[in-house]
Amino acid sequence: MAMNEAQGPAVPADVITALGHEVYQIDTRMAGYEGITAGYLIRGDRPCLVETGTAPSAPVVRDALAALGVGAADLATVVVTHIHLDHAGGTGDIARMFPEAEIVVHERGAPHLADPERLMASARMVYGDELDELFGVLAPTPAERIRAVERRGVVDLGGGRRLESHYSPGHAKHHVGLIDSLSGDLYVGDAAGVYIPDTGDLRPATPPPDFDLATALASLRTFTRCDLSNTERCRETAGRVTGNRAAISPARGWRTAASSG
Repeated sequence: MAMNEAQGPAVPADVITALGHEVYQIDTRMAGYEGITAGYLIRGDRPCLVETGTAPSAPVVRDALAALGVGAADLATVVVTHIHLDHAGGTGDIARMFPEAEIVVHERGAPHLADPERLMASARMVYGDELDELFGVLAPTPAERIRAVERRGVVDLGGGRRLESHYSPGHAKHHVGLIDSLSGDLYVGDAAGVYIPDTGDLRPATPPPDFDLATALASLRTFTRCDLSNTERCRETAGRVTGNRAAISPARGWRTAASSG
């Protein structure tokens, strides 16, 4: 699929960060702030977006993709690591903006992308009136455009490159991690925790009601057993780039941090 080479819209310079291997980090400007969540464009024969950010972030992501030469008809795939609204809240809007893109998600999350009513009702119970400002409203994605993956899955990036998905529950029952066969990048979503840049801490992400500490630690061990011989980076929600096994090994102190909230 040929990408649109026309000049895209101007976006702030710090929204897009080139990471090598034709991977670009996109700061989604969640709730208007910098450095909270990120999406990633893997640019190639079959351009792929990993994570959409929230619904209000969709225009930011669209403009960043356009600036990178990916127009409305060019995006082949959107993959979300899980369906929490900071990662996948913009899926329905991005699907509408990029009508040729296939949407890939774990099978336990797929029904909620097609019909988000229950997910949104649950989120509103937690966040109340702040929901609209923080996350917006997840729009439905046409069911025929959704491809559900199970414990393992593959996303074709073209030219022999692929993303391999690995089921990684604990943070959420619908969570997957993704390994790029060319760059070796590991997209961990929230499975490896949340990095706090002010303190340098890596803390477990423990949202109710799904979080299960033992399962989360088992998922980290799953990543360490994967073929990570070429893995250079571990990409988290806010785009932190770290060494591979140090970032995904079960962190000392997780049990204390998780139990203390």
